[in-house]
Amino acid sequence: MYFYTGYPTHTQTYVNQYQYRPLYGWTPPSRSPSPYPEVNTQQLKKSAKAFQPLMKDANIIIESFATEETFAYKVMSAAQKSETAKIKEYIKELGVTRDVEIKYNPDGIRLRLVNHSDNIECCKLSVSLQWLN
Repeated sequence: MYFYTGYPTHTQTYVNQYQYRPLYGWTPPSRSPSPYPEVNTQQLKKSAKAFQPLMKDANIIIESFATEETFAYKVMSAAQKSETAKIKEYIKELGVTRDVEIKYNPDGIRLRLVNHSDNIECCKLSVSLQWLN
């Protein structure tokens, strides 16, 4: 808000009412130390590098489901009989090197590939595929 100051002349002067008013009892905010640790990207980079083989393994599995009728049939047939060990064997035969956790139900299959970096589970990739309409 602006206030008129002075007497009317051909040039009127306005002054911002807040411009000259001191603010008593107000202090500028101080910079407190961050509650977060300093950014270190080393573990993130390790995880990303360890994740890349999971992507390759998942691509092998998905490509096999998409293009190989016999592979898809064997996996679905074994799932109907609750033969998880056979499904793991079929997946290993594709050349997948990582351990794969397998869960299935009448609607589809869920695969979870896990990789380790520095003896920790650094990265996981889940693939869910539907096989029932």
